[in-house]
Amino acid sequence: QQQAIINELEDATVTYHETYEAHAVLTRKIEMAKEVAAIQKNIETLVKQLADKKQIADGAQQKLQNMEQQIRSNQAAFLAASLHHGEACPVCGSTEHPAIHNSEAFTIDENALEHLRQEGDRAMQSFYQVNSKLDVEKAALEQKRNALELLNVDLSQLHYYEQQLAELTEQLTKQKQQQEQLITEKKTIAQLIESKEVLQGRIEKGQQYVVDIDKQYAQEKGKLEQSEQSLLPQVSTLDEVTQELAIQQQKHRHLKSAIQSALEAMQKI
Repeated sequence: QQQAIINELEDATVTYHETYEAHAVLTRKIEMAKEVAAIQKNIETLVKQLADKKQIADGAQQKLQNMEQQIRSNQAAFLAASLHHGEACPVCGSTEHPAIHNSEAFTIDENALEHLRQEGDRAMQSFYQVNSKLDVEKAALEQKRNALELLNVDLSQLHYYEQQLAELTEQLTKQKQQQEQLITEKKTIAQLIESKEVLQGRIEKGQQYVVDIDKQYAQEKGKLEQSEQSLLPQVSTLDEVTQELAIQQQKHRHLKSAIQSALEAMQKI
């Protein structure tokens, strides 16, 4: 029985390790699948942020371009105001001015212009930062996808993987309980075997005790027979013979009672 339990425990241990390894592999698959899903979601968020940042940067650049265009228009208006027929143009050198620029000049606030430039720089910097993060996430996604391919993981089967993991977890719990039960039974059997060896030693001692009592009984019985044979010549009356026989018989009964007690004590061991 002990060997049967040992064999069963060894088989249960092998099964537990196999289930544990399958559980670990499936756990890793699910973790990686979730990591990929998280990266994909992060990429979607970054794409939206990038579009927003681009719109803000384009708006800032457009405002700056409009103001710079106004500056050039002001310069043209100032130049046009200084042109006269017959005088050379300071830009092209022509003395004829058939289409003099006559647009109205607007006052340009230099502080406002600098603010637009800084605003445009910040918008572009923010755009490039988001774009850089997006590139990093895309690279990480590609790496994770390659790893998933090596593990033969299908992202669309994530829910199925989680169901499998729940089943394996339940199996591990039951197998662990079975292992613990077998270990307990193994310890119990070992204790029983140890107790059996102790009892066996006591039984052997009891049997030796009975052998010794039997020898003593045989010796006393021989003495009694000798006493009966030699009693008549030594004793003058029948009463003395009877009395001596009673004494010897009482000794015999005591000896027989001791043997019986020894046998009963041995059976209780």
